[in-house]
Amino acid sequence: MKFAAEIEKVESLKKHFKVVIYADKEANRRFLSQIDGFIDKPVKVEVLVDEDRQKEILDMISEEQRRKTYAILRDISNHIGDVIESTKLEMKHQFAAAGGPESFSLSDCSREVAREFITFLIKFCFEYGVPMSEHPKSAFDDPETYARICLETNTCCICGKRGEVHHCTGSRIGMGRNRNKVDDTGKLKICLCREHHSEMHNGAEEDFFMKYHVVPAVV
Repeated sequence: MKFAAEIEKVESLKKHFKVVIYADKEANRRFLSQIDGFIDKPVKVEVLVDEDRQKEILDMISEEQRRKTYAILRDISNHIGDVIESTKLEMKHQFAAAGGPESFSLSDCSREVAREFITFLIKFCFEYGVPMSEHPKSAFDDPETYARICLETNTCCICGKRGEVHHCTGSRIGMGRNRNKVDDTGKLKICLCREHHSEMHNGAEEDFFMKYHVVPAVV
């Protein structure tokens, strides 16, 4: 049996990998009508992929990105007391004013646009004290990007409170020097609230980073 399908997701498991495919309604009906004959029997599968279409799909916003975007929009809506669709329109307008695309859809925009919009929304939450239902760190594949955003917005990367800069080992500013007059460009830093900053100084940096699964960044 042959039918057209699209690869939706590929997962790497311990001893093998799993491919999730998407097929239209008719192909799905045909497959289900014949699957009983293959139960407990080996099946040879030939997968033919439309390369151009697959590249297009892989470049589109992922389901996880879409879910995270709407979760953050819902947090903002609840905080300001507005409906989510109105909040979405306002946030997209502000995103465009900040240099983002003038028009895009969360149903089929690129992954890069989705990534930039999520970053914009998280910065907005940090700057205006919007409580978030999910830890914002989970929205980033790269922990250094999250660390940089926290430094840029003076936000503790652990708890989200107002933070202060901790200069990491090898990047510390000498005692007695005015931190406001020292150029610390290129130095490894992390933003922490007073409580977590004290915890950092009371133990080893590496133990702290491992405990909270965070990393420093250069800004």
